[in-house]
Amino acid sequence: MNLAQIARDAGALLVVDSTWAGPCLQRPLALGADYVIHSATKYLNGHGDALGGVIVGPAEGIHRIRKAGLVHLGAR
Repeated sequence: MNLAQIARDAGALLVVDSTWAGPCLQRPLALGADYVIHSATKYLNGHGDALGGVIVGPAEGIHRIRKAGLVHLGAR
């Protein structure tokens, strides 16, 4: 049994921080992850002169995460 199946059986979402391996070396969505996050500041940018992050997942879930961030972080 893999981690994605264990999470589903428990009714939990599987979120993978794929920053270290990067999107070229690791494909968590193909392995059953619900969401994948990347620190664009660390590896996708390459120079450390920009700040960014990426959340990959279903559009409905991303919208829910964005809305919660706007409400709870006061960024309306």
